[in-house]
Amino acid sequence: MACVEACFVKVSGTGPQDYELTVLGADPQPGQELEPNDRAVDATPLQPGKPVQGTYLSAEDEDWYRLEVTPSATDVLRIEVTAVAGVRPDLEVRALSDASLLATFHGSDALLVRDLSLHLADSPDGGLPDGGAAGGGYYLVLKGHSRRGAPLAPYTILAAVEPGAADLEVEPNDDPQHATALHETATGFIAPAGDQDWYRIHADAPMVLHAELTGADRADLELAAYADAGAGAEKPRLLARVNEGGPREAEVLPSVGIPAGDSYVLVQAAARQLDGKWVRDGEDRQTPYRLSVQLSPDDGSTEREPNDDVATSPVLSLPIQLKGWIWPRKDVDVFRFHVGAGHAPLSMILSAVRGVDLQLRLYELRGDRPAEVIGSSDAKRGEGEEKLIAVPLKEGDYAVEVSSPRNKDASATQAYSLSVE
Repeated sequence: MACVEACFVKVSGTGPQDYELTVLGADPQPGQELEPNDRAVDATPLQPGKPVQGTYLSAEDEDWYRLEVTPSATDVLRIEVTAVAGVRPDLEVRALSDASLLATFHGSDALLVRDLSLHLADSPDGGLPDGGAAGGGYYLVLKGHSRRGAPLAPYTILAAVEPGAADLEVEPNDDPQHATALHETATGFIAPAGDQDWYRIHADAPMVLHAELTGADRADLELAAYADAGAGAEKPRLLARVNEGGPREAEVLPSVGIPAGDSYVLVQAAARQLDGKWVRDGEDRQTPYRLSVQLSPDDGSTEREPNDDVATSPVLSLPIQLKGWIWPRKDVDVFRFHVGAGHAPLSMILSAVRGVDLQLRLYELRGDRPAEVIGSSDAKRGEGEEKLIAVPLKEGDYAVEVSSPRNKDASATQAYSLSVE
């Protein structure tokens, strides 16, 4: 605690008792916080790359630090707070101009924030400014959640400016409102535990999205795609999700249909059971992941998720020629079509896929009543072509379904071809 002119010590208790009071003084030392620093005007200076040691004096203690930097356009901030037993740290990032709250991060013991934008006060969406002035720094406010604080167990806080890759994700991007714009590739970190990285993709017309996620040696990651839910909706609409691999294994969404406008890709730690509860506590502080996306026209030549049932299946015009993927495991692809009066018999041919056993089913759609299976083909045990030849159909609506028997096979790289003509 810093005493500029005079300090007063108050001792209190619940009744008569003996105590011994010792007060020691010394000159302020570099690298130590100076109390009181629970307001912006009293903030302890924090220099980039130089650690400062502080303490949670009480359960209500707030430690304000003033960090001033002059970053380049692509620089990002790395903040580390060491663990203190029995204390859960929270970190608030506030603007130097008016101390307004810009972002909040939560830790379970130690706290690490990577790739924090140095331009949060410059850009409404928290991203890099378009020709705006460089950010000047932040107030970093550290709070410790505990029963009594930890006045005898110091923590260390370090804020370092690091060069960012051209496609580096920018924190905070833990929700769709602050999603990082994604064009073709992105590099990011899942840190701290519970981190979510949202990316925004814009399309002028309906498109088919192909997304691949690799890297992260120490974390099992999940990849998901969402469509913007529109005005008034609380959260985006889930289109597809995949978590088929483990750490160091790739996750792939082969083909997801996204509408015109904004859509989102989410990278986060996969859920796991811990003490009977599902948690997402995976993190990798050192190894980045790599995310790549491709967009192709939604012209009916490629299947697009979601299409797992009749309600979500696309309506296609005859003749049908398309490619698709049975992925992830338990995937089912359904396609609807209409047959006019007097149409010639139809043949449905499903190509062989290396290493994948497929089956083909034909349904007659009957309005509000359940669809009826009127044809199926699973003649080849294992990989092989499946087909229904010259099937006479009356006027009406139908659906063809592609799946793997008993959901035993799947492939994100080996595509099938389906023709209905």
